[in-house]
Amino acid sequence: MSTKTSRPKYDSDYVKLALSFAAYSRVKISNRNFAKHIGVTEGAIRKWRKEYPDFDRAFLDPAGVIASKINIGVMDNLDKRSKMTIIKGEDGVKAIKDDVLPTHNDLLVASKLGFRKSMVGFDEQHRKSVIADLNKLLVSGDVTYLDAVAELELEEILVPASWKAREVARILKLKNQGEITAPEAVLQIESSGITVPKLLQQEAENHLGLNRTEITGLGGGPIASTNLDLSQFSLEDLMKLRKAAKNNKT
Repeated sequence: MSTKTSRPKYDSDYVKLALSFAAYSRVKISNRNFAKHIGVTEGAIRKWRKEYPDFDRAFLDPAGVIASKINIGVMDNLDKRSKMTIIKGEDGVKAIKDDVLPTHNDLLVASKLGFRKSMVGFDEQHRKSVIADLNKLLVSGDVTYLDAVAELELEEILVPASWKAREVARILKLKNQGEITAPEAVLQIESSGITVPKLLQQEAENHLGLNRTEITGLGGGPIASTNLDLSQFSLEDLMKLRKAAKNNKT
């Protein structure tokens, strides 16, 4: 006579158990270690993860699920709540509904224990996601550096140093290929909000004939080229400076 082994039944409490296991376990939660933890087969865990999204999320992003639950609980305490007061009098029983605002303790708990801390992870995850998506578009050439920077500014995200280095390398490549001059490269880098490399700055000064000389030109007075900030001039003005420098040498 054959006997059938009973299949384990899913319990909604398994979500809490999975989150708890993920929180204290020294290794990442997996089908295998959690199945062993609750005494079921890996097949049962796989089946339940397919059928119950909340259970699956406890494996994929336990920290996010826990943070979300903390935030919801804290926000509930920060919402305006209602309190019903029953008063017995000569006219009978009256029910008075009053609004209850968050207490100082509610705000203190929100600040110290849950809301602020749990949101940090989401902010960081969002920042990385935005940067990663824009970086793909930058690499593929679908957006320009300035457009990508503008998107980051809207999200109040700092521009990664790697982006700045890559943009400088792109502009220097154009200069080395003869597509733009050193002064034009300086202006492009400056307009991108990036610090101009010192060697490029010196090359641009040499290109314009402004190598540590004093010239007479714009504004009618002498202009020292030492530490000259080329970004303050237009290309037309820079050409005037170059012409003035040549006139000074003759």
